[in-house]
Amino acid sequence: TDADLKAMYAYLRSLPPVKNQVPFPVPPGAAEAD
Repeated sequence: TDADLKAMYAYLRSLPPVKNQVPFPVPPGAAEAD
């Protein structure tokens, strides 16, 4: 329902942000070379 959606949104907004390091991009075809 709309109330459930709003409650889930409020819960997710209350969580602290996660600090993840973004990995370096892998060019296409580089994964198959390993």
